This record gives sequence, structure tokens and C-alpha cells, in this order.
Amino acid sequence: MIIIERVNSHFDVLDQSRSATGLGANEIIAAAVDQVSDSVAALNKSRRLIWGGRDSQILQRQYIDCCLTACTTATPMKMGSSRRFDPSVYQINLNAVRQNGAALYFRIRNEVDLLSSEIASLEPVVLQRF
Repeated sequence: MIIIERVNSHFDVLDQSRSATGLGANEIIAAAVDQVSDSVAALNKSRRLIWGGRDSQILQRQYIDCCLTACTTATPMKMGSSRRFDPSVYQINLNAVRQNGAALYFRIRNEVDLLSSEIASLEPVVLQRF
């Protein structure tokens, strides 16, 4: 869950950095793009971790794919990029990241809460044996 929060917060920082102007604005944007790229790369490494049910795994793959796409569309924000930045395409991808991230986060939260309550209900039975 922490990695989802980290990726979403880095996309938020990048989104806010787009409004930077004046001296150092290009460096601020470049640093934010690099930060998003690093966190999305870490997220992509977690792709091979399998947890939860089928629906959770589908949500996880969708979220990672949305993050990779949004990161790719954000890269041209950096000065000197050979590709042209399209704000409307980036915004569509950013919205997909936010929606899928929220869905995945709450799915995980729900599964963790369910598992915790199951463990709590079994704990007294297990402790009585000892």
C-alpha cells in the first residue's frame, strides 16, 4: 500500500510542478519527472508479487499499466525532450492513475481489514491451547 501512496503522491507533485514558472522551473519539473519515473519503476518491479484474489491481481496490473503510460506521457515535460508534451493526453492518463490507484488501495485495505478480523477471532482459540 505504501508504494501506491508514494506513486500517487509523486504524480501529485509532478502535477503541481507544471505550474512552476521563472528561474529554476525547468529543474523543478525535471526533478518531479525523475521522481515519478523512479517510483513507477519500483512499482513495476512489484508486478511479479502475487497477492489477493483474482480481482485484486487484475486491479494491480491495471494500475501498474496506467502508471507506466502516464509516466511515458509525462517524460516530454522535461526540457530538451525530443517528443512533444500533450497536456490533454497526460491529464487523461493521470486521471486513470488516480482512479485505479484509489480502487486498488481500497481493495487492499478491505482485504487487510478482513484478514485482521479473521486473525483476531482465531487468536483466543489458539492462545487457549497454550
